[in-house]
Amino acid sequence: MNIEENLSGQSSINEDSFEIELNHGDNIIGINMEISNRIHLIDLMLNALQITYRGKIPVILKRIHFTLLNDGSPLHELVLKERLLEEEICGVYQYITSNKDNPNHLKVVFGSDNFFKIRQLTSEINLESGQSIGIINKHFSLQTGEKVDALEISVLGKTLDDKFLYSSQVFKYNVYKNRQKLLFPLGGTWLSCNNFDYIYAHRRCWSQEFALDFVQLSIDGKLFKGQEPGLNENWACYGQDVYAPADGVVVDIVDGIPDNPGGFASRLPGNQLEEIYKQRGFKAVMAGNYIVLDHGQAEFSFLAHLQPFSLTVELNDKVKAGQLLGRIGNSGNSDAAHLHFQLMNGPDFLTAKGLPMVFNNLTDISGAPVSFIYPNNSIISTSGEKKPKKNS
Repeated sequence: MNIEENLSGQSSINEDSFEIELNHGDNIIGINMEISNRIHLIDLMLNALQITYRGKIPVILKRIHFTLLNDGSPLHELVLKERLLEEEICGVYQYITSNKDNPNHLKVVFGSDNFFKIRQLTSEINLESGQSIGIINKHFSLQTGEKVDALEISVLGKTLDDKFLYSSQVFKYNVYKNRQKLLFPLGGTWLSCNNFDYIYAHRRCWSQEFALDFVQLSIDGKLFKGQEPGLNENWACYGQDVYAPADGVVVDIVDGIPDNPGGFASRLPGNQLEEIYKQRGFKAVMAGNYIVLDHGQAEFSFLAHLQPFSLTVELNDKVKAGQLLGRIGNSGNSDAAHLHFQLMNGPDFLTAKGLPMVFNNLTDISGAPVSFIYPNNSIISTSGEKKPKKNS
C-alpha cells in the first residue's frame, strides 16, 4: 500500500513540496540476474539521496517510502519513519559535516564533494523552506520471479496546520550490459573478495560499487606461504602477473610508490605517506601504483596496488587484451598483497560511476563457466584456451 492510499480521506495533499535527488541521476544501476530457473536476484544500493523542502510553511517529515516496481506494480518496499528516520537524518548530517573539509573522502564515497548542499543540510525532521536532509547507503536485495524496472521514492510531511504534503518520483532501474568482452586480468585460480553482495566495503563507495579484490591461497589453504606473513614476498599472490582485460589506451598511470610493509593492514610511516601525498597526490596514496585503461564506449578499467616499478606500460600507450601490464603488489591503501579491479564510466577513479562486469574466460571450481562473479568469496579460474598470455 503506497502513501497516497494511506492518506485517502485525510487533509489536502500538495504533490510538489519536496525535491528528490539521487547522485545516481535519473537512472540507477542495479543487479538483476537469474540465479535459478526464472528466479532473479535483485540488488540495489542507493548511494546518496537528498530531499529538499520547497514549501513555504514549516513541515515535519513523517515518512520516506522506497518501492521497487515491475510495470508499475510494487515488488518490495522499505519505509523510513519516526525514530528510524530521525536517526538516519541525524547520522548523515554528522557524517557529511564532519568531512566537509575532506573533499577527497566525499568524492570516494559519493563521487562528488558537493552533492550534499551543506548550507542547506539539517539534522532535524522539522524543515523550513529550502532546507534538505540526506539519506545514504540504502540497500535493497530480494529474490523474485519478476524483474524490476523502476524505483519509486515518496516523501510525506505534515505542516503545523495539519496539512499533508507529499511528493513522489520514479527512477528507471537499469541492468548494465558490458560493451567490451572482458578477459579476467589474472591467470590461474583466485579468491574473489569484497564483491557487490558484501555491502560493507566497496559497495559503499561510488566508483567502487562493483569492484573486486583478488587474492590467492597457498597450497595449504593460507593467504601466505610458511609461517611468516610479515614479508610481502610470502603472500601467495604477490608478484603475480596482471593483464589488460581488453584493448585500450593508458589514460592514467602511477608507478614508483613503495609497497607497504608485509603483515596484514601494515602501512608506510606517516611522514612517508605525507611526502607521497605532496609529490604524487591523494590518488597515489589511495591506490598506490595503478593503471587506468580507456576501452572506448565509456568503459574504463582500473587496476590498483601494483608492485613498484613492475609496470610495463606508459601514459598514452595502446594495449591489447591479455597484454602484461605489471605485477601484483601491496602499495597504497592496501591491507595485504592483492589486485583491486573495477570497471567504470570515466577515467577518474574517484568520481566515475562504478559498473558491473562480466568476464568471458572464467570457470568455477567444478569447471562450469562463470561470467558474473557471485557470491562474495567465490573461487574462480581462468579457462585454459582464453587465458591471458605474457607479452612476446
